[in-house]
Amino acid sequence: MKQEELKSLRELWKQRVEEFENSGQAATVWCREHGLKDHQLRYWRRKFNKAASKSVSESNLQWQPIEIGQHETFGSKLEIRVGKATIEAKSGFDKKLLQDLVVTLAELC
Repeated sequence: MKQEELKSLRELWKQRVEEFENSGQAATVWCREHGLKDHQLRYWRRKFNKAASKSVSESNLQWQPIEIGQHETFGSKLEIRVGKATIEAKSGFDKKLLQDLVVTLAELC
């Protein structure tokens, strides 16, 4: 398939996916009404969602400053909220894992 044909196909499916998502219908019903196969719709939705999540990069994140003071209680926990998700980190947590979780949740919100 030529580059132009791929671009046209992508645009066509982008419009179809938007129409489906705005319809409020189940995928099987919408596809049947439009003469399409539901596995095609799932493929293109997944493809567009993956592309959208890749477009969010760490440079687009806005980090909030926090102040860290003296804690009188040892072994306390830290709660971090990103959107609707809450992460609980206890003393000795894996800093890299926490960073990866926050970045992933921020991309999903």
